[in-house]
Amino acid sequence: MDSFNHLIDVSLERVNKIMKCLEKGVSLVEILITVVVIGVMAAIAIPSYQGHVETARRAEAIGSLAQLQIWMESEYRQHSDYPETAEFTSELPKLGIDQEFYSFKLVISAESYAIEAMPKASQQNDRCKTLSVNHMGVMSSTASNEPNCV
Repeated sequence: MDSFNHLIDVSLERVNKIMKCLEKGVSLVEILITVVVIGVMAAIAIPSYQGHVETARRAEAIGSLAQLQIWMESEYRQHSDYPETAEFTSELPKLGIDQEFYSFKLVISAESYAIEAMPKASQQNDRCKTLSVNHMGVMSSTASNEPNCV
């Protein structure tokens, strides 16, 4: 019985310590400072994160352009002619080209072509604008004054 009483006494002491800590509480100023710090961190982190997401999507579009150029050249080798726009459009899903953030367009002539990747949806504000690759393998961007676009 004594050990039981001792256990209850120790438990009561712990409860009293916890209650004293809870009674101290947190002041409104401390809460406001915490909210301000979190707000400042979010204001810095969110735009940086969005910039990295745009860069990653652009890199995926550049990879898709390269993949489409390889497909175009393969078609030319097999048929001695570049494929028509309709065939190009139907081939996009087969090649696994993601069209959620960029739409792809083929501009073709008898001896040359250009494939354009135009940003859409949340990617429309991308600083590099429309990306393209021509039959010579030259990649470019409509935002020619922007560094590191292609």
